[in-house]
Amino acid sequence: MGVVRFAVKSTIAGGLLYFTIREGVWSNQEESVKLYGKIYNKVAPLVKDNVPKDLISELPDLPSTTDISDKMRNSWNSGVMVSMKFLSQLPSHTKNGINSILEIPAIKDAVSGEKSPSESSKTQ
Repeated sequence: MGVVRFAVKSTIAGGLLYFTIREGVWSNQEESVKLYGKIYNKVAPLVKDNVPKDLISELPDLPSTTDISDKMRNSWNSGVMVSMKFLSQLPSHTKNGINSILEIPAIKDAVSGEKSPSESSKTQ
């Protein structure tokens, strides 16, 4: 039964991934904006026709494609900036991580309890 469950879940996940790739979600921002435009053009009339007018007046309007394009561009740029900042600070992150690991009592004892190769040759 576990194999069937795994196969069904994998098929659903793979199908969703294939659909999003085919529709252009993972490509450049222009393709994503086109997809948003298609969704917007299909959903907006349905919302206007099927949702009560008093509820529509309380909801904010959907953002335009130019707003989405600007947000995607800004998000991409900030992601690149954060990634570059992390890479530039990677040596200090690595040093801090190693030092924090070496401060764990069990590791500290294991490292300090071992004899260095020069000490072991003196005892022989």
